[in-house]
Amino acid sequence: MTIDAAIREAVAEAVAPLAREIRDLRAKLDPPKEWLTVKEAENHFDVSASTLYRWIDEGSVETKGKGKARRIRV
Repeated sequence: MTIDAAIREAVAEAVAPLAREIRDLRAKLDPPKEWLTVKEAENHFDVSASTLYRWIDEGSVETKGKGKARRIRV
C-alpha cells in the first residue's frame, strides 16, 4: 500500500463516524413529513400494512390518494 492510499484510508476511517453523526443529526432536525407512504407509516407507527389498512377502513387515520399514491397523515 502506498503512503497516499494509507492516508486516504485513515482519513476515511476517521471521517466515517462523523459523517454518520451528521446524517443522524440532520434526520432529527428535519421537520417530520406530514403525509407518509404506507411503508413509511408502517415504520412510523410500528405496525403492519394490514393494521394500517384496517385503520384506514375504520377511519382512524386520515388518508389521501389511492393505490400506490396513497398517503397517510401523521
